[in-house]
Order: sequence, then C-alpha cells, then structure tokens
Amino acid sequence: MPRSSASRSVRIDETEIPSDATLDDLLRYAAEHSPRLRAAFEAWRAAVERTPQARALPDPQLSYGYFVERSVERMGMMGRQRISITQMLPGFGKRGLRADMAERGGEVAEERLEAARLAVFSRVKSAYAEYAYVQEAIEVLREVRELVRQFEAVAMARYRAGEVGSADVLRVEMEGERIGDQLRTMQARRAPAAAALNAALGRPDGAPLPTPRLPELPVLDEAAEKEFERWLAANPELRAGEREIARAEIGIELARRQSWPDFMVGADVLERRGEDTEGMLMVGISLPIWRNNYAAARREALANRNAAVARRESLERDLESDLRMALFRVRDAERKIRLYRQSLQPLARQSYDSLAGAYRAAESDFVDLIEAQRTLLDVELSGRRAVADHVQRLAELERLTGGAANRVK
Repeated sequence: MPRSSASRSVRIDETEIPSDATLDDLLRYAAEHSPRLRAAFEAWRAAVERTPQARALPDPQLSYGYFVERSVERMGMMGRQRISITQMLPGFGKRGLRADMAERGGEVAEERLEAARLAVFSRVKSAYAEYAYVQEAIEVLREVRELVRQFEAVAMARYRAGEVGSADVLRVEMEGERIGDQLRTMQARRAPAAAALNAALGRPDGAPLPTPRLPELPVLDEAAEKEFERWLAANPELRAGEREIARAEIGIELARRQSWPDFMVGADVLERRGEDTEGMLMVGISLPIWRNNYAAARREALANRNAAVARRESLERDLESDLRMALFRVRDAERKIRLYRQSLQPLARQSYDSLAGAYRAAESDFVDLIEAQRTLLDVELSGRRAVADHVQRLAELERLTGGAANRVK
C-alpha cells in the first residue's frame, strides 16, 4: 500500500473523509477502498494459490470390488472382495514445471496489482487536481466579479456627475454579466469534478469531499531525461510482460515433456471368506501414443510464447512514446508555471492596478481598464490551470514509470 509523505496521520472512515484531509490522506483511502485495486489484489491472491495446487500430486484412487462365484464343491455361492489403491506420479519433472508456471503467473498478477495501484493513484491525483482547479477558479471569478461591481459603482457615480457617458455604465454591466456567466459555468462544473474524484476514491456520487487546494509539487531534476531507460524498465506492465514470456518458455518445456510417460504405483488386496488373504503390489506406466495431440500442444505452447514476446514488444514501443510525451507535458507545465508566476501574473496585476487608479482619477478610458481586467482574469486562471496540469502530468508520469519518476527531484 502507498507510502505517504504526510507528517500527520488521519484516520479515514469507510464513508466519511475529514474536511482537512490532504491528497496523501485521499491516496490512503483509495488504497483501502478502491474496487479496482481490490479486484487486482484478489486476482493476485487467486494466482498465488495456484502454485500449491500445481505442486501437489494427483489424488490417489481407491476402488472396491465384490465378486460372487458358484462353488461346486461347497454346493453354494462363494464371495470374495478386492480393495485397490493407486497413485499416479507425473514423470520427468512435469510437476515442477507446472509449479514454476504457476509461480510465474503469480508474479504476473503481482506486477498487475502494482500497475493497478499506480493507475488508481494517478486517477485520484488527476481528479483531485481538477476539482481543486475548479474550486480555485470559482474563487478567482468571485474576486473579479467583486472588482467589476466596485467599478460599476464608480462608473455610475461618474455618469451621474456628467464626467462620462452611459457607455461606461453599459460596458461595466456587460462585463459583470460575462463574468457571472463564467462563474455559473465553473460552479456547474464543480459537481462532475467532485463525482470524478469520488469515483476514483471508490465512493458514491455525492459523498462529501474535503476542501481541495492545488498542491505545490517540486519540478523534475534537470537530469531526469537521463533516467528514461530506468524509468521504462520500472513500468509494472512491462515487467508483467517479461514474466509472461518466462511463463510461456516454461510452457514450451512442459508441452515437450507431456509426450513422456507418467507412472503409477499401487497395492491390491484380495480376500476370500475362509481362505488366506492375498496381496499384490502394482506399478504401471502411461502410454502416450497419440502423437498428433502432443505435437499440437507443443505448437500451441510455442505460439503462446511468440504472442507474449510480441505483446511485450508492442507494449514497450507504446510506453516509449507515452513516456516521452508525458515527460514533455510535465516540462511544459513547469515552464508555464514559471512564466505565469514570474512574469505574466505580476505584469497583469501591475497593469490592472495602474489603470484602475487612473480610471478612478478620471485619467484613463474604461475600455483600457476592461481589457486589463480581462487580461488579469485570464492569466490568473491560466496560472492555476498550469499548476493543475503539472499535478496531472506528474501523476501520469509516475504511473508510466512505476513510481520511479517521483524519486528524481
């Protein structure tokens, strides 16, 4: 289950999540309650239980027979009974190979369990970032709407004083309606964003959620690109493909040995009423005479191995492409965060404050103020969008790299 970097421990009930729960707390909750992760865990448990079954011998067979025969000497019917027990012994390492195949199957299931965990965590992080962005965008829009209302009062006062025409009043009213429409859209967007987060957590739609905040994540180290090959090798789906190939290789050897005979040992006891009991030890050997059947099994095993190799090769090519794109998107989000925080947001705020003061002093046109306000709103929303994108892109990168990416900071 996930390792959390949270400095405090929050106990999360199955249905309730504390209002101050962090993203790390939500990840712990998802690890315990996600149906997808639970399904993968049970699949792994089932795969593990196949190994002792494959290693076990076949059940022995016990048989009983009662014979009735007519005796001329004794002028009547005579009875005798027979008890036999036999045990089949798979020959020439077949049982060990079956156990090895089952173990490889357990390893495949274990890697897929890890892949499921990473996928669930990635989904939770992505949904949380989207929900947090919507919440912060609503706050920004409310702040801007309040600014517009303030300037609506200024424009109305100047209009009554005869300093400006009615155009300024109409413009500010239009701008207020435009901001209000954006706010209503974002408020309506909050419900589906919350539903997506609840679904990722394994909770029903409408379950209460904590107030989200966009987390500040560190940027990747400059040498992160040099870790590409290691990241690729750490992908659990790719490792599962390698285990499947190993399992298929064992299957080829097992299919080859299927045409070799198995052995049987047993004991037979014959008891006749009034006479001595007889016993007999038995050994036997199977006769693998249906050669076409065994040849088909070998061809099947070879085809399974070739399919496993092809699947892994295809997965590796796709992962290489997805990983490079994910790395680009993370870097692009980091660049945008720097751009907005270090340049665009301070400049937009400075321009807006300057024009707002000038308009109050009747030294600037309202059109310029509206344009500055729109620019400020755009860069504030875009800056928060860049942070949300960064969280989502890093979550995808961590999923593709088996969590290795979050160790290169």
